[in-house]
Amino acid sequence: MKQFILISIILIGGLAGLMAFQNGSAHLTLSLWGINVTLPVYLWIAGGMGIIFLVGFLFLLWNSARTSYYRRRVEGEIKKLLKIAEERIFYRRSELPKLKVLDKIGELIANIWGNKLTFEYKTNFPYMEVLKRIEEGEVVDLSPYKVPFDNPWEIKNGYNILKKEPARAKEVLDRYPDPKLKEAAFRIYAKTAPIREILKYDFPIDWEIVEPHLHDPELPYLLPRAQLTPQQQVEVARAIYTTRTPEEELEILKNQPVGQIYLALKYEHIEKGKELSELHKIELFHYFIKLRELGEKVEVDEFLESIWG
Repeated sequence: MKQFILISIILIGGLAGLMAFQNGSAHLTLSLWGINVTLPVYLWIAGGMGIIFLVGFLFLLWNSARTSYYRRRVEGEIKKLLKIAEERIFYRRSELPKLKVLDKIGELIANIWGNKLTFEYKTNFPYMEVLKRIEEGEVVDLSPYKVPFDNPWEIKNGYNILKKEPARAKEVLDRYPDPKLKEAAFRIYAKTAPIREILKYDFPIDWEIVEPHLHDPELPYLLPRAQLTPQQQVEVARAIYTTRTPEEELEILKNQPVGQIYLALKYEHIEKGKELSELHKIELFHYFIKLRELGEKVEVDEFLESIWG
């Protein structure tokens, strides 16, 4: 405001002075509402510009008052919204006040409840309905919102895909960067994927993945990376028993020592089983071997059944 007044005075004074210097004592007569008024030209110039200045000055006063009023209203509503946000973050239910300026922001804040969203107010926020569907376990397309695949909502959507559409596990595995989601997708994908495809991924391989492939000709490529319990190793040995020569089967199980020992004993190779037990320091078959050395006729499956039940 001060700058406007100062600049106006300088412009009016400068222009009036310039006209007075150029036109000297020249006068101009104008008829104002039937009255002839004669004044020096520079005064007419100064008067006209003065009127323009006055109109501009009054407009600025009005605009300044309106802006000040608007600012005070916004500041007041911001304080209310901050208070509501605090109350709802601390799980204290509070009614949404009537807001004239920041009403949509108020509705957005009203969706907050602690560290979650309630999705109560969705009219002005279409994406709230989308997020609610994700929260409820549905699969939705977030591409219209340009959400990156490492976004927590997109990751949650990825888990929904695995639950609702497990056939898309390969898509999730290759598209989403989140390590936990990728591993979850891998575990689903690996149940039906070819073994050579499974081996392209550096994730742990356990019984849940091995079991569907027990009769796959490429099982020997999978077993070196498999992390199996003694019982699971025995199940693998039972699955490949008599499918190849004993030597080939023992070679397949070289990374699964319990299964390897079981297979040797299953083929009645007691000395081989004893040798492998001592090599790998496995005590599981100790008493079985002792019984066989004493001439007792005991089946290895019956022996394990008596131990594992």
